[in-house]
Amino acid sequence: MIEPVLTKKKNLFIDKQKKILVFAVMAVVTLFVGSSYALLSNFDQTDDVVNISTGNLNMSVSNTKLTLSSRYPITDELGLSPATEPLSITLTNTGSLNIGEYDVKLIAESNKTSTLDYKYIKFSISNDNNNYSTPKTLEEVSNLIYRGFDLEKDKSITLYIKLWIDSLAGNYSLNKEFNGSISIDLLQKEILTLDDSIMSVIKNKESEGIKTYLTKKDYNNENIYYLSGDENKINFNYVSYSDHLWRIVGIYSDGTMKLVTADTLEDMAFDTNNKVDFYSANLDKSEIYRYLNETFLNTLDNYQKKLVMDGSKLWDATNRKKSDIMEDDSLNQEDMKIVYDTNQIMISTSDAAVGLLNSYEYDLTGEYLNNNKPWWTINHYNNEKVWVIGADEVSYEPTNSFGVRPAIYLKSGLKIIGSGTKSNPYIII
Repeated sequence: MIEPVLTKKKNLFIDKQKKILVFAVMAVVTLFVGSSYALLSNFDQTDDVVNISTGNLNMSVSNTKLTLSSRYPITDELGLSPATEPLSITLTNTGSLNIGEYDVKLIAESNKTSTLDYKYIKFSISNDNNNYSTPKTLEEVSNLIYRGFDLEKDKSITLYIKLWIDSLAGNYSLNKEFNGSISIDLLQKEILTLDDSIMSVIKNKESEGIKTYLTKKDYNNENIYYLSGDENKINFNYVSYSDHLWRIVGIYSDGTMKLVTADTLEDMAFDTNNKVDFYSANLDKSEIYRYLNETFLNTLDNYQKKLVMDGSKLWDATNRKKSDIMEDDSLNQEDMKIVYDTNQIMISTSDAAVGLLNSYEYDLTGEYLNNNKPWWTINHYNNEKVWVIGADEVSYEPTNSFGVRPAIYLKSGLKIIGSGTKSNPYIII
């Protein structure tokens, strides 16, 4: 039986700007595959629960033994079977602030030799020892086996990890060794809200003399800040939500935000039966409406709590031009109320949780929404065609096929991490 050595990193890193305390604790384990796979038959820890304290954080590593069901490389089915006993790791936050993020990694020990390739070490992880994640290799996830968010003070979470050698390893794993350690990095920081964070960035930009927004009045005479500029200027409004990358387009004074996907999701007709109305209570809904609000909506995580669906915001499907919404044609003009005529078409978020941008909203945003692909807007032209952005013509019959960029209204007060850049987008937690 191999006893693991539990070690603690001595380094303490403090980011003076963000005031983030970073702690790391490591539980060292060893896997070895002999010529007959004999030494891979178990994965042991000490008989007692081990507690490691580092300042204001406490980590306990529990569960005395992880027994693999086979001495040979095994299938995912066997790796996930009840016979494969998991290693359990309990994290407890004893600090004074929430832990914003905690990353669990399985890495090779730096002071020992490892010859068994990451691409043959498989794992599955669970937070209830019942529902386990899809098996993946350490190579696939770059050793990051779990990322959690918002661990409140005095709260704990237990993770269950099953490890095995992939059945694809075959004879490659003969006489190979992996000396690894389970590393947990805990970042202790204040959790911000999306609306507070983005407005803070806008104000900082403004203090630097960089104009990044246009103030307009909406249909309720409420201020809405449209982010406006090219990609070099508007590079702080990326949001990751439900496996899609989004761009914040507008921020309302109540903290509600309008977002659109950064890219087109797929090409489809607006409606194969030539309907130009996105939504009508008295008519059949367009096919693009049904796709967005029946198919796409159900792919969004916990959307009932995150999206505005109570009718307090509206989708403007009225045909407009930039000159219709400004007192003059200057994009520097501020505080102009959008002109609404008697033919306005407004759709409630209680009828459409997911919509599309209006063509005038694209005009207001400048160039950062350009993605070199044509995409549908929500408004039609002369009751015959629908406006399209980025195509050879400005409008097309609805039977044509163009890209879809869903738009949503996010509620205010949603907690996030991240910096809003493309490489480190805001993540709703």
